[in-house]
Amino acid sequence: MIEVKMLTEQLAQAFLDTYLRIGELNKQLVHSPGTLVWKGTQKKYSYWQYYVKGKQIQHYVKSSELASVQNQIRVMKEQKKRRSALFTFLSALKRALRAFRIQWQEILISYEKKLTEKKRQQIQHQKAKNIAAQKKYTQQYKHATDRGDLVASKSEEIIANLLFSRGIRYEYEKPLTIGNWRLKPDFTVWKKDGTMLIWEHAGLMEEKKYAEKFQEKLKVYKNAGFTPQKNLIITVDENGAFSAEEARRMIYLYRLD
Repeated sequence: MIEVKMLTEQLAQAFLDTYLRIGELNKQLVHSPGTLVWKGTQKKYSYWQYYVKGKQIQHYVKSSELASVQNQIRVMKEQKKRRSALFTFLSALKRALRAFRIQWQEILISYEKKLTEKKRQQIQHQKAKNIAAQKKYTQQYKHATDRGDLVASKSEEIIANLLFSRGIRYEYEKPLTIGNWRLKPDFTVWKKDGTMLIWEHAGLMEEKKYAEKFQEKLKVYKNAGFTPQKNLIITVDENGAFSAEEARRMIYLYRLD
């Protein structure tokens, strides 16, 4: 069974690769020179032709450029031969896929979806970079997440990637006003039922000022009704590192997915 799966995956990949190669050749051949080259009546120029949107266009070529044009034509002929061979191979691959009841159209649809998702992530990543560039300490935000956010530490990247991979809605450093305090929780997270939680990760507790500020932040949360084991998640770096397993444990304990 495993061997059949590997074979079908290889067939699908071979089909996609061949299809894309034909597409690239088609692009190259759109503006390729035609097969006709002859001397002009005045023997000062030679001509070569190609097609633009199906319309034949003739260009004058200097005699000194004739060898170059002829070489282009030879290349074009080889490309057409290669394309023809690829079409034959593509047809054979389609037949092989049908034997395994695989629709080749589904392979192309899946590929297009992946391209669309990749473009979406690139756009989102660029937006995140633009937002990060406006932050006060831009140099701190240098870790890119799978969703395209730029976060301040590797530990935050681990948390963000786990939330994203599990389809958990979250915002990074979303401003939150509590009384006279304007805070930026590391992560604002929502359960599927809409319940909001705060996830704070302490990465530098060994630094006195950082630890004091973090504790002050927790007091503000407590006064606003955010408490651990209810709607406030707190994780801490241990010996300068953070385990993804600890983040998974918190996701499970707080029933985020």
